[in-house]
Amino acid sequence: MQITTIGITSSSIKNNNLDIMNNKKILLINLQHVLFWIFFIVINLLVNIQFLPLSLLVARMVLVISLNIIVYYICYKKLAPNFFAPKAYVKFYVYALLIIFISCSIRLIFEPSIIQNYMPFINKPVILWSMIIISQSLVVFIACMLSISNETLTLESALNKTKIEKNEADLNLLKAKINPHFLLNTLNNIYAINYEESPKTSEAIMQLSKVLSYTIYKSKNSLIVLSEEIELLESLIGLYQLKFDNQLRIQLTLNETVTQSLIEIPSLVLFSLLENAFKHSDLSENPKTYVNINLDLKGNKLIFEIINSVSLIKRHADANYFSGLGVDAIKQLLKQKYNSNFNFEIDKKNDSYKVTLIIYEL
Repeated sequence: MQITTIGITSSSIKNNNLDIMNNKKILLINLQHVLFWIFFIVINLLVNIQFLPLSLLVARMVLVISLNIIVYYICYKKLAPNFFAPKAYVKFYVYALLIIFISCSIRLIFEPSIIQNYMPFINKPVILWSMIIISQSLVVFIACMLSISNETLTLESALNKTKIEKNEADLNLLKAKINPHFLLNTLNNIYAINYEESPKTSEAIMQLSKVLSYTIYKSKNSLIVLSEEIELLESLIGLYQLKFDNQLRIQLTLNETVTQSLIEIPSLVLFSLLENAFKHSDLSENPKTYVNINLDLKGNKLIFEIINSVSLIKRHADANYFSGLGVDAIKQLLKQKYNSNFNFEIDKKNDSYKVTLIIYEL
């Protein structure tokens, strides 16, 4: 209890510190926005208030500020986040120039009529154009830079959070391994003691020991040799058969190529699919039920197929099972490893489920 309490307290402190840092970063970003708009409004007021009457001053300020709020928002929320990336730099610069051109054009259409009689020193088109282009370019540049800065801070915060969570997960994993390791050694000792007196008990212990050994030491690896995964399938089948005195109709069909293969596949995928088949079949209730497993390797193509019978009651109870998180997680894992080079299908019939996994280009 004491260890658990300390772990939770430590985690809470780290998360609180991270939240404080995130709040400071958010405050800094908001302050940057406020300072920019204060600077922008003050500069425009100082330039215009000396020459324009109040009505024209208000008209020009409304035009310039309204236009640049839109420009600022587009650059901050859309342009920089979506296009400031190595493969999109060309589009980023093209769109930035397009935004500058459109906003400058709008100002050049309306502003001369407002200021032409009050600011004679900028009556020359070149001077007016230069001022407007510089002004709009600064708005686009600052909005993009603040957006990039915000994205960088957000990414840095996410990385820090990930590091903290990883450290905690590693610590929890280390703690979790202590008792299973002890249990595994104990099971091996019990197996040795009961080997001659109770062969059936010893066989169950051995199969359970294999499954535990796999989950403790090998499941942490993202990939596993196919032959080792097959051994785990056989251990799982052995445990079920021992439980029901070898009366279950479970058939595992392998070809010689599969058993000798050194190909690596994502760990626990085949095991999880077989475990699902056992869980959602009615092996313990109906002697006529069955689970047939076929594993074949043809060139670079792996074919794994499970067909299990399902009673009517079980089928209704498990109606939503195959849309759950377990299957989604398996699909996501396969997609990360093989992209689109796999096919995963579940065929539901009145009295059976058929799961087919085909992995191409191993």
